[in-house]
Formats: sequence, C-alpha cells, structure tokens
Amino acid sequence: MSEQVAAQLSELLQISQELNDIVLLNSSVALAYLSANAADPQQMVTLFNAFPGMTPVSIGLKFGVLTNGNETINKTAMAGTLQVLLVDWLSRCSGFDEVNSSTQTDDEVFRFKGAFELLGHILNAFGRREWCQAANSPYLASVFGAVSQAQTLKVL
Repeated sequence: MSEQVAAQLSELLQISQELNDIVLLNSSVALAYLSANAADPQQMVTLFNAFPGMTPVSIGLKFGVLTNGNETINKTAMAGTLQVLLVDWLSRCSGFDEVNSSTQTDDEVFRFKGAFELLGHILNAFGRREWCQAANSPYLASVFGAVSQAQTLKVL
C-alpha cells in the first residue's frame, strides 16, 4: 500500500504545472514522511536531493525528510542545505520588492506571498510535531535562522 501511495504522490509531483503550491508542498512533505519507512535509510538522502531548486516541491521534500522522525542517518548537513536554500528562496521569492517607500501604498506594504506564505503553511501544518517544537530542534532552528539571515523583513 505504501508503494501505491508513493507512486501516486510521485505522479502528482511530476504534473506540478497543474497544481497550486500548497498542494505540491503537502504532497512532497507526505512523500518525505513516507520515506521514513523505507527499508534503506539512504533512500531518504536520495529523496532529499531529488528535486533541486527553489520550488514548493523541493522545500517540502527537504523539510519532510528532516522532520519525518527517522534519525537513522546524519541530518546535520541536510539541515544546513535546507537553511541555505531557504535564505535564497526567502530573498528571491518572498513577494517583497524594493520600491520607493513614498510611492508604496498601504496594501503594498503588507503583502506576504510566495515564500513567506508557503513557509507559514509548512510550519503551521507540519512544524507542530513534538520533535519539531523541542527547544533544541535543529530543524526549526534552521528555518528561523534562514528567516533571520534572509533579512527580507527589513525591507518593511
């Protein structure tokens, strides 16, 4: 059954042009959580590296592999990779364009879209797991570290 679910999720991720970002993010995290039950833990590493770039699929897979509860592999380097990707993603795709503040309307000042919208969704939907919320969670620390490093909110 898990193979059928994985096949369906993989198929969804292949037709990504037809789906919205939230569906893609949810599907990719689900596939990463399913990978925790793989016979070979190295499959999680393969999945983590399968989709490069700043896409909801890539972010979802990477976050899901890190937080899937299977700690049979060393995820320290993976957390660093996700943090670097998030910094770049937040800097480029956050919906904040540098414009002259005198020409900016009130509606333009508070527009959270793109990366921030999806990051908020992933933390709300999947960041509530017990090991994610632990005070020493390296995975949430990397996410919040990325938000700080990106300095995107300083535009406001």
